[in-house]
Amino acid sequence: MNKYDFKRVDWKFDKILVCPKCLEMLYRTDIEHFKHCPYCDHKLDLDIEIEDYLLKPTVDRWVAMQHLASHGLMNIGMIANNNEQTFF
Repeated sequence: MNKYDFKRVDWKFDKILVCPKCLEMLYRTDIEHFKHCPYCDHKLDLDIEIEDYLLKPTVDRWVAMQHLASHGLMNIGMIANNNEQTFF
């Protein structure tokens, strides 16, 4: 059973955490900066669900980079030498 509820907003591809107490939408930056809900002060336990939610963009970016590299579509020198053309 999941401890937290994540909702997908129509205009957003990513999911948003819903505070279990006040039902306000909390974005990643809210969770990264506050250990409590900024609206109702409910304590957010940093468990595996929250960690997965926070790490998802980093993991997705890494997987995409690995996919590009494995298909020879990425020039590693381009990333190291030219900041304007990085894929991050």
